[in-house]
Amino acid sequence: KIIDESIQGMVIAKSDPVRLCFASTPMEKISGYTPEELMNFNPEQLNELIYQDDRQRFFSNFLKRLQGDNVDRHLEYRIKHKDGTIRCVELFSSLTTYEGEPAVQAVFIDVTERIQAEEKNKRQQYYLEKAQELGQIGTWELDLRENSLHWTDEACRIFGVPPGSVANYEI
Repeated sequence: KIIDESIQGMVIAKSDPVRLCFASTPMEKISGYTPEELMNFNPEQLNELIYQDDRQRFFSNFLKRLQGDNVDRHLEYRIKHKDGTIRCVELFSSLTTYEGEPAVQAVFIDVTERIQAEEKNKRQQYYLEKAQELGQIGTWELDLRENSLHWTDEACRIFGVPPGSVANYEI
């Protein structure tokens, strides 16, 4: 019940051939496929579930984990949702035993919205920097809690100091 009511999806996978032996209910929201569909996927369908540019790394890490090799427990991948959209997932995996055989237990968390927000923030930061450069407007920020001063590169240029020389300056 705890696993099925979590926001994290969990799977248990074996190889030879690659197959899912278990998929929790939250995997449906993450992937678009019911646990039953996922557990009935053949290796080709499982391959297609992983975004093309991430497949080699994903399955290489999966096989290394099964062999007991040291692989990062926390990785990020992209998957192809049933509706065709690409979703970003964090994956936490570990080696386990399932029905007497080595298997990989993995927990998936959909982080698509967080990644999109980070990308949007980066774009907005870029546009702000370009607007300040074009308008020759610099800004600075004094953080009294952290006791630090931060100037933008344009503010540094305006005052004739090297860009970055006042960035995160502790006062």
